[in-house]
Amino acid sequence: MPAILTVVAAPAHASSCPLSVIITTTGLSANGFDLYIRDSKNLNSNTNTDPLSNITTTGTTNPVVNMSMLVTDCAGNPVSGATVVVSSDHQRDLEGATGGELLGFTPATQTSGFGEAPGNRIATVTSDAAGLAKVKICTATYSSADIGTTPRSGTWTITLSAPGFGQSTRTLTYRVFDGQPTV
Repeated sequence: MPAILTVVAAPAHASSCPLSVIITTTGLSANGFDLYIRDSKNLNSNTNTDPLSNITTTGTTNPVVNMSMLVTDCAGNPVSGATVVVSSDHQRDLEGATGGELLGFTPATQTSGFGEAPGNRIATVTSDAAGLAKVKICTATYSSADIGTTPRSGTWTITLSAPGFGQSTRTLTYRVFDGQPTV
């Protein structure tokens, strides 16, 4: 009588293998912060990667920053289909009920609705076939209510998960500075 062999496919990666993320957009870190960015990042852009850019003389309208991240496995191989959640520590500027979160993240596909936002801006995206995940970064606009409390610093996180991998979280630092002197 022939033997019957049952084969169960093993996961491609051990669940103890946490995912890693590399921020591939250059120029975002400065002065000891992982993200050093000016205020008033509230105008859509699909190409801007400069966290210091300023396109107006008043300093209240500036393009959001596009950030790309590479999700990898323990061996450094790109991972497609990973869920990437990017969020801030939800600090707010000092404009009361109308004030917005200092730092917000949206999916790269979003084209409007940036600027002052009383709600949390958390981006949840999926890494593409090359392992890249893309988001846009927006910031609040400092006003006279914020004088004396700028710049402001805090933390933001990237949380990664995918079937067959352990979940991982990376915590980074940021500083939102006043791009134009607030009066």
